[in-house]
Amino acid sequence: MNIEDKIQRVETNLQRKLDWIGRHDGRTTFVTGIIIAMLGVLTSASSKIEIWTWFTCISIGVTAILLFISLFFIFTSQYPKTKSQNTSLICFGTVAEMRFDEFKRQTLSTTDQDYLEDVLCQIHINAQILQSKFSALKTSLILLAIANISWFISIYVSHEFIE
Repeated sequence: MNIEDKIQRVETNLQRKLDWIGRHDGRTTFVTGIIIAMLGVLTSASSKIEIWTWFTCISIGVTAILLFISLFFIFTSQYPKTKSQNTSLICFGTVAEMRFDEFKRQTLSTTDQDYLEDVLCQIHINAQILQSKFSALKTSLILLAIANISWFISIYVSHEFIE
């Protein structure tokens, strides 16, 4: 296989990783909306409670804590990672740190083999970023699922559904 075919193959692989980052970000937007809505309903429901018992405090407290931690993991997954393991001419974080003259000189002097290795490094970095993003999203979803139980109990306790 010649170098042009290898470059085309790895560029396609890199694009797949970038597409998955977009899919992740779309999912986190939806999950963030659900968490914020649940917190809003919980706040509204808790304001209607006339007599606070230990059970009520624990139920609402646990729910709020789980939802806020879930939201924290969503934000963690969205935190930008802009550092590259190499002096990449592809990664915007390293390119932005270069002066234009240096970027231009390095880009124009890069061989096909150097470019191939840079793309391979970016594939690896993006795979690590994706692993981190989806791990945080998975943790957030697990916490959200657990929070649903105490959320329903909290809503029931507040008698929000009766009015």
